[in-house]
Amino acid sequence: MSSMGKQSSSEMFEELKKRTVVCVNEANPEAIESLRQFVAKCDDHFINSLYQYSIFPLRLIIANVTKITDNCGKTLESSVECLSLILQKSRINRFDIFADVLANLLQLIDDNPNTINDEEIKFKASEDLILSVIKCSKTLIQNCDDSLLDQLISPQFSAQFGHSIHILLSVANKQKYSQIKAEAIETINCLISKCHQSLPKDDNSKAQDLIAYFLPGISTNCTKLITSDDKLNRRVITSLLTLLSNTIVLVFKSTPVSTDTNGVDDSKQLTNLSTGDPEECHRNGFIITRNRKWLESSCEKLNIVFDKIISCLISHQNWSIRLSLQQFVSQILTNCCSLFVNNCFASLIKVSLTYLSDDFEQIRHESDQFISKLSKTNVTSDSSKSYLDLIEDQIYTYITRLPRIVRTCSDREKITSIYLLFGYLKCLDTEGINYMLYSPQHKQRLFECLIDICHFDYHGIRLLELIAHNDNISHLAEEQVQQKWIRKEFSYLNDDKSVAAITNCCQLIGQRCDPEVLIDYLMDALRESKMNSSVIFVANQIMANVNCDFKEIEEMLDLYLAHIKTILEDQNVEDMNKDILRQCLLIEGLTVFLHLYDSKTSHNYLMKCLFPLIQSVGSLNLSIYQTSHRALTLVANYLSYNSISKLIDSNSDYLINFVCINLKHFVDNQRVPIVIKVMLKYSTQEMLPLFVDVIDEIIVVVDCYHKSQALPLMQVLQSFVMTLNHYFIENDKLVDNRVVIDRNQRCRTNYMIESFVNDFDEFMKNKLILEDFDKVDELIGDNEDNDECVVNKDVDDNETDDSKPKVPFYVPLINKICERCVHIISNTDPKVRIIVLEIINECLICLKPFEDHLLPMSHKLWAPLVQRFTEKDIIVVKRSFTCLQIMSQTCGDFIRVRTIKEVMPKILTFLRTQLPISFKKDKASAYRFTVAYSLQIDVLSGIASIAKNLDLRDKDLWPLIVEIIPYLNTYQPLPLQESAISALITIADLDIGSVYYYLKMIYSVDDVVKHENKFCAELRFTGNKPEFAKNQIICT
Repeated sequence: MSSMGKQSSSEMFEELKKRTVVCVNEANPEAIESLRQFVAKCDDHFINSLYQYSIFPLRLIIANVTKITDNCGKTLESSVECLSLILQKSRINRFDIFADVLANLLQLIDDNPNTINDEEIKFKASEDLILSVIKCSKTLIQNCDDSLLDQLISPQFSAQFGHSIHILLSVANKQKYSQIKAEAIETINCLISKCHQSLPKDDNSKAQDLIAYFLPGISTNCTKLITSDDKLNRRVITSLLTLLSNTIVLVFKSTPVSTDTNGVDDSKQLTNLSTGDPEECHRNGFIITRNRKWLESSCEKLNIVFDKIISCLISHQNWSIRLSLQQFVSQILTNCCSLFVNNCFASLIKVSLTYLSDDFEQIRHESDQFISKLSKTNVTSDSSKSYLDLIEDQIYTYITRLPRIVRTCSDREKITSIYLLFGYLKCLDTEGINYMLYSPQHKQRLFECLIDICHFDYHGIRLLELIAHNDNISHLAEEQVQQKWIRKEFSYLNDDKSVAAITNCCQLIGQRCDPEVLIDYLMDALRESKMNSSVIFVANQIMANVNCDFKEIEEMLDLYLAHIKTILEDQNVEDMNKDILRQCLLIEGLTVFLHLYDSKTSHNYLMKCLFPLIQSVGSLNLSIYQTSHRALTLVANYLSYNSISKLIDSNSDYLINFVCINLKHFVDNQRVPIVIKVMLKYSTQEMLPLFVDVIDEIIVVVDCYHKSQALPLMQVLQSFVMTLNHYFIENDKLVDNRVVIDRNQRCRTNYMIESFVNDFDEFMKNKLILEDFDKVDELIGDNEDNDECVVNKDVDDNETDDSKPKVPFYVPLINKICERCVHIISNTDPKVRIIVLEIINECLICLKPFEDHLLPMSHKLWAPLVQRFTEKDIIVVKRSFTCLQIMSQTCGDFIRVRTIKEVMPKILTFLRTQLPISFKKDKASAYRFTVAYSLQIDVLSGIASIAKNLDLRDKDLWPLIVEIIPYLNTYQPLPLQESAISALITIADLDIGSVYYYLKMIYSVDDVVKHENKFCAELRFTGNKPEFAKNQIICT
């Protein structure tokens, strides 16, 4: 630029002339590139003054494609790029040049063959050339001077105008390169924009008449491009929407009111056009009559275009495309005449209504602003009806069609459809929604629509999953508590977004509607549907946002509570799924009323709902358990209890009183044991003394209903004893009695201190009495001495009685429970017998620190326990063996003789009987999955510990060793071999010589073993069984 500035204009012209002459004479890429470089160095003013001269050789090259013989494509591409550079620095002020250059450029990319001298020569442009031509055409149109606008829309140019649009649309449709598509559309848009610029100056609406003729072609091609490819580039779609909106706004823009119309608006002006002489536009055969009939016909066809485009783009994944669609709608509805808007309003407004719920904040904001602006605008200047009224009219038709749409369309379309419903409801203010609900027909239609959409899928078995309650008081951590309700399977809603959308619609209804009308209708709907799950779901979502006094919903709350049950009937899968889901929804429903209660009225809620919620937590169904657990957690958090344990602890007086009353009428309240189990599960150590009365009542009920209701009642007792062990006993250190006692000091320390103080006071009293006796006169006879002895004896007796430490509160209860177990252990139901044996295990552990209570109770339990080893039910035998292990740990040698005499023969007989059965049972054998095999492993694993606890010696151990050693056979299952090895190693601690002797008797390398002492006899072993060799070596 600086070097060119030193040259004069004449020198620069000579340089330009030289290069242009070379281009004319030698049309090759080098010459054209030389001209392009020179133009790039020149300033804009110089090129603008000589643009006609500069583009002349380039026009010749482009116009005479057939005369280029060498490197035609490269030459044309260089020529177009050079021409584009010149046009960027110029202002085109001659229309003939504009028209000629535009025609020649577009001819290069026209699909139709060029005809020269009546001989067709086909020229196929490359993608690079097409892109360069379109960019050059766009530059030409952009730099067209405003003085040419009138000629641009003149009748003489209309044919070329239409042909240019046709070529560019054809390129956009046929080319796959997205940049070519976008540039072609933007070039047409640039041409339409030039017509926009001419509109204010054109009183005869020539531009509108011209573009109106091409509107069908433009709209059809835009629709075809948008809907033909799901992966269309974002820039292309945005350009198409911009082109279509600009074209429609140009054609249907409100015509300025002339001075002789005296303020008559454009709708009346169009009316006059239809009744008077029609205004005709003659454009070399292009005739458009723009009257009311034409407008209505055009709107009808454009509605089809709008529906196709909107259905394709309204749920597009790219947020910028959705934003462009919203801008497309707002531009048309804002800038077009009222008659056009009225005819196309229904098709376009659903975009803005849908985007009120869009995930992208900018889209929601623009939609909200546009709807707010539109709601304040009247349909016509002389009408009091606003566009908001038109929206209200549409909702009634839409809610009738919505269920069918949701049943048939894709997941993305479902979400969009429900978003649209939310938009309609949001446009209706509180008065509008209440007006709808006051109409029975409209109210019925709205709720039927919501209920139909929320229809549940009851197939599958997911809801039937059971939970195995862990009564070992395994409290859930806060992070383990579910943050959401159980997943619900809908028939038509497969996406979480669609469920959230319909939930928002229901909550909006609850927020804006009259609570009294709403509650009355929902109560009727629930009763009429017989508590249908879909109706409950809709009612829950609506009531979550209802704002009223808690007294208004008490009847509805009672209806929910009346249908909550924890025991489900055995039915087919679908019916059971219905029952389970109904229970879960009812439990969820109890929490939606929480926001209507405050700290002063919360007791009303707890008195009604706490007991049913705790009862539901005890359900064996996993879905009901999870739902009720989360519901109880929400209640606790909302009422500032922070945890379920604190909630139960704070209301324990009410709950225990309620439980005791129900236990007195157990026949009518057979679900009370479930509540007690849950309370025990979430109880704290401080709460346990409060259960004394409850356990006493349970024991009384057990005495009355030990045949029919023993199982649930004994499960409660089991939970109680396990809870005691959890808080007062350390299970994993039973062997060391001192450790157990130390761990038990939490409950016994207070009693020991109190006992020490009482003993000390008694000692001081006795000391004073003895001192008084020493001062008595020696004349007192032998009778007084005898009296003194009697007094001292009484004092000693009292001292002995008072010196006994008091036992914890739970020991008498444990004794009562064990006494019931003595009788109920022979129940005909094996489940009850198993539960009783487990209770005995826990009771023995709990009584271990209190030997005075433990040993007498063990004596009572012994006879019924021994009888269990003779049962045919192996599971009961298995539990009995476990009970024997616990008893040997707690009672020790107290049961040694009776165990050896009464139990050991039965156990050893079982091992001997099962030995040939388990022989050669490999991993694939079904035997390994039997209860008998499991009992074999338990016996082999535990019999040595029993022997150790009972301190068996010598001949008492020999029968055990004899029955265990055969399981060292390598043909026995490996787990049995390992258990036998472990048992023999443990027994060896008691009598290593006997174990060594019996092992050598089955397999020995040395036939004779001599002792170091020559006086000891030699040992001769005849065992030679190689199948025992491997395990025998391990044991020895």
